[in-house]
Amino acid sequence: MKVEITKDFERGLETILNLKEAYFKNTFFNFTNVPDEILPSGMTRASNEHLLFLTFVSSIAYLRKEEQLWSAARLTWEDPSTRYVFNPQEVLETDIEKLEKDLYKYNLFEDIIQARKWSVGNILIKDQRRSRENDIVIWKSMAKILREHESNVYKLFKNLNNDAFRIIEVFLSDEYSKCFPEYHKKMKIVVWLTRIHRNSELLLKNIDKLSVPIDLHIIRATFMSGSITGKVNSIDTNLEELCSDFWMEVYEQEKDKIKMFPVEFELFLWVLGKYGCSISRNDKICRFKNVCPIGDKCSTGHIEMLDGYTKIEIIKNENR
Repeated sequence: MKVEITKDFERGLETILNLKEAYFKNTFFNFTNVPDEILPSGMTRASNEHLLFLTFVSSIAYLRKEEQLWSAARLTWEDPSTRYVFNPQEVLETDIEKLEKDLYKYNLFEDIIQARKWSVGNILIKDQRRSRENDIVIWKSMAKILREHESNVYKLFKNLNNDAFRIIEVFLSDEYSKCFPEYHKKMKIVVWLTRIHRNSELLLKNIDKLSVPIDLHIIRATFMSGSITGKVNSIDTNLEELCSDFWMEVYEQEKDKIKMFPVEFELFLWVLGKYGCSISRNDKICRFKNVCPIGDKCSTGHIEMLDGYTKIEIIKNENR
């Protein structure tokens, strides 16, 4: 496929501002809260135990719905007999068989799904998320690193100078390499930092220099909003990098109007792509058009997403 795309930075600005306004006015579909923002019963927001909870759960990656993952995490924390799995010291002191049993109790851990291979033309695709092996290694590795910082996320960040770049560098290093999955490791770290930024009192240095962590929902939202349009696929183009660079450029051009950091765009774009565009396109007309914050600008066309392959053909709506 010949790559033919157009970037519309003005549309990007309009999209972010409209989504932000709708989110804070509670007029964003029937959406109430992102799954990782819902606290378990009895937990205090921004407490160290909250940040430990966010850190552990952010470190694993299943190919399943976020609602299921975070619901399982809340159930695990709310049960006094399994809450210890979010305590680094207790994780490391617990017999491995019991630890695994308790992590599976509410489906926080799930059985490994075998890797699937399929072809697009002559290209063999393998979904690496399905083939990642051992979440227990990740969980215990994270516990070990956290314990080295007194099991305190605030102290961990302080010891790394509260610098987002330094934190990413360290968690990509050999010593910390098993704390996040290999697949999209850096993106997982940035997603974690974004959650910590939203849910704590930490002021991270260089957070303004991190762009939106991109997933399929945000790719969909970027194109369906008309911010980027045209013909492109994930074999010929790195769509994550394309969208990430685009939203950073929007921020750099319009930071005085936006008044928030690029990583904060994630919340609004994810909601749009997850609860709007992702389930509304069985034909050319979006059934949420009349209630969508950017419904009058919604683009037309086709987005095809299959495991490791994405094909996009989007025509922009010229309404301003």
